[in-house]
Amino acid sequence: TSFEPPSTREFAHPTAASGFNPALSAQTAVNYEIGVKGFISSKVNYELAVFRIETEDELVQLGQNPLSGANFFTNAGDTIRNGVEAALTVNLLQGIDASFAYTYSDFEFDEFTVGGTSFNDNAIPGIPAQMAYVELAYYHPSGFYSIWDTQYVDQVFVDNANSDAANDYTVSNFRFGYEID
Repeated sequence: TSFEPPSTREFAHPTAASGFNPALSAQTAVNYEIGVKGFISSKVNYELAVFRIETEDELVQLGQNPLSGANFFTNAGDTIRNGVEAALTVNLLQGIDASFAYTYSDFEFDEFTVGGTSFNDNAIPGIPAQMAYVELAYYHPSGFYSIWDTQYVDQVFVDNANSDAANDYTVSNFRFGYEID
């Protein structure tokens, strides 16, 4: 379980030039998670986790105060977060590892209505539904290393109505260095 009171920044009043928003409540959550991790062989390990988070009175940004310019927040009612995370690492050869990770997130408002507009069953903005990561790493006994990775991030809704979204994207990185003990 968790308990999160509003922060000082989240307490900004929605209409007055200054002061606290007396309508905010702390958010609480109950978390469930089950997972397994282990070795398939001496060269392959895995992790798998399934989770659910049920939150009451979720704190969400609702707008900006026209007098103070400060963002103001409200309690969104209830949210439900269901997800799966999986990872696999394989030692291909001496000093060469390949890693794979995948996350699926189904995070939704369960009960959230503002000014007569219902956001029930909408995705919580700012969280992609899917993310994937792959990495190939080489470590030489002398300390030299090089790593190439690629990450995919699914589209992300940018508002509570899910009327607009940032596009999905893929980023690839290459880095190398020398490690000294």
